[in-house]
Amino acid sequence: MFTIFLIVASFAVIKVLMQIINERRCLDDSSIRLFMLNRLNEKERKKITAHLVICEQCRDKFHNFEFGKSSKEQE
Repeated sequence: MFTIFLIVASFAVIKVLMQIINERRCLDDSSIRLFMLNRLNEKERKKITAHLVICEQCRDKFHNFEFGKSSKEQE
């Protein structure tokens, strides 16, 4: 019984870790643009918001984003 609990708990931890890893992927220009234009579904908006909370680099990119330029031109 205890072994089954450990297996289930391990899968739960792995699932949470995968969500954290997915949120760590930095945002591209397209994602930022769609977010600012409110053209993402609720799940995607939450994912981007969560990423912005933990990633200073993307927060800076988000705050300095200019619609007419690519990220390479903005640096």
